[in-house]
Amino acid sequence: MEEYLPQYTQLLGLGLLWVTVHCSGMCGPIVGSLVATQSGAHGPGEADASWFTQLRQRAGNVLAYQGGRALTYALIGAAAGLAGAAAEAFIGPLTKVAGLLVAVALVGAGLLRIEPVAKRLKLPSGSSTSSATGKFLGNVMRRVRRLAPRRGPMQMMLIGAVMGLLPCMLMFWVLGLSASTASPLHGALIMVGLVALTTPVLLFAGTAPLVCKPAVRQLGEKIIPYAIILSGLWLGLISAAANGWIDHLHVPFELFGEKLVIMFW
Repeated sequence: MEEYLPQYTQLLGLGLLWVTVHCSGMCGPIVGSLVATQSGAHGPGEADASWFTQLRQRAGNVLAYQGGRALTYALIGAAAGLAGAAAEAFIGPLTKVAGLLVAVALVGAGLLRIEPVAKRLKLPSGSSTSSATGKFLGNVMRRVRRLAPRRGPMQMMLIGAVMGLLPCMLMFWVLGLSASTASPLHGALIMVGLVALTTPVLLFAGTAPLVCKPAVRQLGEKIIPYAIILSGLWLGLISAAANGWIDHLHVPFELFGEKLVIMFW
């Protein structure tokens, strides 16, 4: 187990910081939208269910979604661990380029959600991007309903499994960690660890309408665009360092007698 400690440490170090900013802005709104479509859809009278019942349903749907993602990620991680260095050699150059592209896309997406900036640049408003996201989710939902007609956890699990196949720079980075283990078991566990790290953020996103006051939700909506931009800039620094254009920023530390390093970029 000790030989895999650096991979798990990197996941818990940089991954935790990255997840907090990146997933709250990118996946949070998506999961919130998906959970909202499931609310009050289990039968007559569900809309009048108690606060606790609604909270339990929303949390259950988020966990089901995460379970589907975990299954997909585990399979991908096991394959990466099995392929080992060969997969890492393929993934490395890919992430160097993809990271820069995704960074630009994140900054652009954040700007689109800041209405004054979008108007000044004569770009589509945030509502246009929300509409596009809604159409995409609608297409996914229609296909999933053919397999699971009844709304609820089973639908959310299938959607999560499908969404796990979407490209994500954070997923690519963790997949590189999985490949570096050269172990199917630890490759799968590393990827499932990513799902575990994202769960608290997505649970909050899915239950926020019930646990937060309207003023807090409005504040969160105002912060998200800037969080997305920050995530994009951070990812840009990571990619620039990976390409050797700037120096890496890292913090050395010791854990269980082992000298380790957390790479910020």
